[in-house]
Amino acid sequence: MLFRLYTFTVSFLAPIYFVSFPFFFVGPLSKYSGLFIKCLPWIAAYLLVGLVFLLIHLWRSKLKTESKIIWTCLVFFIWQIAWPIYWFKFIWKNVPSPPPLSGVKNG
Repeated sequence: MLFRLYTFTVSFLAPIYFVSFPFFFVGPLSKYSGLFIKCLPWIAAYLLVGLVFLLIHLWRSKLKTESKIIWTCLVFFIWQIAWPIYWFKFIWKNVPSPPPLSGVKNG
């Protein structure tokens, strides 16, 4: 569960963060640019760990080697689009069903 939550935040909040990047230097958010610069190394480390987790998940999956190579290239070159798609397609969709309650009969 923690892995899915972490990869969710990396996959969906990282593109939002980098899209909002210019607004911290121009416009109404420019007064927060100092805070933004101070947080940048921590956010980069957070994203790097997320990338490592995502690649470990990708290369341990049961996909064909060709698909793994394609997904790895996508994650490195167009990660803003590829990370959320990979998360939704391979991490979110593989949520295991909870075990049945003991003592309760089906039907």
